[in-house]
Amino acid sequence: MNAKGIVTHLLGLAARFVDTDGDGRVEISDIPGALAKAASLRASGLALIRSGEATLEAIRAAAQADSLTSGGVPVTAADVEAAWVRAKVPFSTAADEARAELAKG
Repeated sequence: MNAKGIVTHLLGLAARFVDTDGDGRVEISDIPGALAKAASLRASGLALIRSGEATLEAIRAAAQADSLTSGGVPVTAADVEAAWVRAKVPFSTAADEARAELAKG
């Protein structure tokens, strides 16, 4: 997909998001509903982030206390950090690829 296709797709998604009454048109009356949806999505996203961070911290703490195992094999704090780095790679790569595609113009 080229940059124009990406932008067109994103604009279509934005229009569907803002068109809260589903009539196919973006109108002033859609704004309060769109803002409510955005606030709800933001709150949900923040809650997921906090939950993920708390889970990661609990796993790190268990590894540092030498009480984390996998199949009977101890999991070290270094193992946890390495797994965290590997888990982030697909998201970082996707973001880098999207930025590169958008930069092509």
